[in-house]
Amino acid sequence: MHTELPCFYSPVLNAAFTNDAFEECKTQTYNIEDVSASVFDLFAGWLYWQIVARVFIQDDPELDPTHGWWMRDSEMNKAEHPPIEVNQQLEADQKNARETRDKMIDLWILAERLIVPILQNEVIDALSRLSVRSGGIEKEKMLYVYRNTHPGSPLRRFFQDLEIRERTKEILKELEAPGSEDHFSEEFEEDFYGARKRYLEELDLLNTKFMDADTLSSYYVPIEE
Repeated sequence: MHTELPCFYSPVLNAAFTNDAFEECKTQTYNIEDVSASVFDLFAGWLYWQIVARVFIQDDPELDPTHGWWMRDSEMNKAEHPPIEVNQQLEADQKNARETRDKMIDLWILAERLIVPILQNEVIDALSRLSVRSGGIEKEKMLYVYRNTHPGSPLRRFFQDLEIRERTKEILKELEAPGSEDHFSEEFEEDFYGARKRYLEELDLLNTKFMDADTLSSYYVPIEE
């Protein structure tokens, strides 16, 4: 790879390749440790074409955040036994989304090491779209994020808020109307459904939060002019 593009986007690489005090300047080689080939390919591709976010941000109704897992599949959730092929497709879809999400996390961390805030912010855009299909973050991956970021990191805050959304979603999926043995009164039933409806509306707001441009910008790294 030619050094012009890396030097243009990354002050770390610019210093390494242009400062005579560094060995990288003499060899014109910079070793990046603990980064997989696939993640580096994403980084290199972004340097040339800036296409990371475009891959995931598209006008796809299946990625509509106001539907999400719970709202999008509400009809399926009503079935006592959802079709096996539907479950298999959803599981495969989530697995693929999580694999891509993990690469995006590594790409964000790499961009932080190299001080490329533009790329970090594009990765946040990509993660917001992927979250519709990937769902919540697993404990092991959350610990990985914390080990590789600093306190107050935008990436930490993004996944903190995502976890709140996912836990709320799970609670609401389990919160059904009381059974006959718990039936207190018609008035209670009406109040219960009303409260549940309000929580579902709040969940819609949480889903939308991860797609709204103004909200997403709260997870962005500031870009110096």
